[in-house]
Amino acid sequence: MLDRNFFSTQREQGRGNRKLDVDRVREIKRRLEQGERVVELAQEFRVHPNTVYEIRSGKRWGSV
Repeated sequence: MLDRNFFSTQREQGRGNRKLDVDRVREIKRRLEQGERVVELAQEFRVHPNTVYEIRSGKRWGSV
């Protein structure tokens, strides 16, 4: 689960308000392969479930 200071940390690291980076997307893909549910991952990573579906299908972050 993301901590409450997640977005502050993102800004401090120069990522703006982006919620996902390459490492997080790889983690999502790995956990999808292990059978975790899209909705649970979306809640944990604080993104819309459609984002996770699009990561799974390769529509988003297809190069990762």
